[in-house]
Amino acid sequence: MSATKIDQLLAIVASMYDRDPSFHSHKDLYDTIDTTTHGDTPWNSFSVMYLGATPDNPPSWMTAEYDIWYHNPKVVLEHQLTNPDFKGKIDYAAKVVVDEDGHHEVCDLMSGQTYQTQDIIVKDADTHSAMFVPVVLGSDKTMVSVAMGHTEYYPLYISLMHTAML
Repeated sequence: MSATKIDQLLAIVASMYDRDPSFHSHKDLYDTIDTTTHGDTPWNSFSVMYLGATPDNPPSWMTAEYDIWYHNPKVVLEHQLTNPDFKGKIDYAAKVVVDEDGHHEVCDLMSGQTYQTQDIIVKDADTHSAMFVPVVLGSDKTMVSVAMGHTEYYPLYISLMHTAML
């Protein structure tokens, strides 16, 4: 998301709630990301390539081998949940807004339609102390030209959705 769009989103969030968003601008968000403590999740990798039928003179993507680098998503999310920077920032309560006509509306991803799943979890005694954790994924094309020969990357970003991210 561009810096301008982040600022627009933060303005929308500020107008919807009776409090300031956790970040005041894209710069504030970027500074927080840059100072967040990183865990010790190791990198893993594997290679993939197309193995289907190929035409005469196949396009280059059909004959290329691609390296996939990743962190174990479960470990990344565990590190986010246990990161001391987020202590007190995860909001477990459902957010319900009542409009002028008295209609109730759940208004964020953490509680969104997930309250039904949370109700199921709570009914089972074996799952008490468990937590339903919505995950947000995003990807974009990133060009790396310095010392990489204009290589294209498609990073996949993963995050927990909680109030510190709004």
